[in-house]
Amino acid sequence: MALAGTAPVGISKEEFLNNKKEVSEHQYVVEFLRQKLSSLGDFNFSPMQVKAQGAIGHLLTLVEGELPQIDYFEIINLMHPTPALGGLPQNKALEFLKILNEELPRFHFGAPFGVVSSKEEALSVVLIRGLFWQKHSAFIGAGCGVVLESEFEKEWNELNLKINATKKNLGILN
Repeated sequence: MALAGTAPVGISKEEFLNNKKEVSEHQYVVEFLRQKLSSLGDFNFSPMQVKAQGAIGHLLTLVEGELPQIDYFEIINLMHPTPALGGLPQNKALEFLKILNEELPRFHFGAPFGVVSSKEEALSVVLIRGLFWQKHSAFIGAGCGVVLESEFEKEWNELNLKINATKKNLGILN
């Protein structure tokens, strides 16, 4: 699935689906998946829809198709990082993040975590938000998609939305 583009649950479905910034962010991920999966076969992409998860709504496009015989680690290497984690163009974005991390440590990066139960079955997820401990402090990690249509204040509000949703899920915020 492509799950990118964020808004508070209270926003109308029509307003969310017509938000140029959020749709643009989502489309980068969808097109990345189309490009990467095209080398593996035919895949169907659902129409973009809204998926509510607690206090947050995301734009969602489902992807369906048959994978050829491919090693679990090959598919992970092909698909990771998506633009939602690493940016585009991929090489330049990752180099920028590496330099940025030297100046302002980001602690942890999103990465696939998976379980392989057989040669034909595996499950992989990617942590995009989380709680990290370091000695006597805790940090909540969250990010936002910055595209041409982004506005600083709205991105800042999106980060707060995600952090507060994480706090609420952890019972830290009512």
